[in-house]
Amino acid sequence: MIIPTLVFTAALVMQTPAPAAPAPPSPAPPPPASTEAVSQAYLLFLQGRQLDGQNNAVGAIAAYRRALLSLPQSAELHAELAGALARTGKLNEAIAEALEAVKIEPPNREANRTLGLVQAEIADSTTDTTRASGLAHDAIKRLEIALVDRIVDPGAQLTLGRMYIVAGQYPKGIEVLRLFLLDQPGYPDAIVLLAEAYDGAHQTAEAITLLEASTTEMPRVSVMQDELGDLYFQLKRYRDAAGAFDRALTGDRSGIDVALVTTKRDRAKALAGRVQSS
Repeated sequence: MIIPTLVFTAALVMQTPAPAAPAPPSPAPPPPASTEAVSQAYLLFLQGRQLDGQNNAVGAIAAYRRALLSLPQSAELHAELAGALARTGKLNEAIAEALEAVKIEPPNREANRTLGLVQAEIADSTTDTTRASGLAHDAIKRLEIALVDRIVDPGAQLTLGRMYIVAGQYPKGIEVLRLFLLDQPGYPDAIVLLAEAYDGAHQTAEAITLLEASTTEMPRVSVMQDELGDLYFQLKRYRDAAGAFDRALTGDRSGIDVALVTTKRDRAKALAGRVQSS
């Protein structure tokens, strides 16, 4: 947010400027932690990582908080605590800890990763399109830092690709999702997102080619059939759309709204019949 400059009218009409107030003394840096405190914090950090690896996020949070009592200026500890809090659904607390970490160390990857993933999750859940777009742009900034130098992180890469689409940055979405699929070929959600990015970039033919090839290899993946049906319908290929929606309904049905797909299938069939009879 850009903070507007404050204009003090009284100062403008004075003949002689008031003498500048002396600058406040710089705050003294915190005293260095003792060797014992650092050792204790490190042991608690390792304990937290171990508990996190055992899917015991609650225990990890307690360990990280105790470590921060000895080492409050550790960006790494704040970042690890933020990640654990996010995994337990405490999103506001996770954001606060991640922001504390980036205040201490702006390029901290783990903290930026957590911020980006949490912002993306909130963007996905809000019905306010303006807020979703703002959160998507913030998430993009954070995830780009976390993925600098093309760090391999499938979860962050997929989320970044999705946020590019939400923000309307389709060429960037295409780039990151194609890279994702080089490492994770045949990943249905990434294929659907890449098709959406192609379509958003007015490359609908490429989107259809991608989905036709993918649904040939994985015919029972309903989300891909549903997306293919939407693209066919968009091009008024109603018979093809009805077929794709039918295959979505007879597939694994994972990730689709069955009632909505049924409605789209029936609509496509009706329009296909009208075209044939005309």
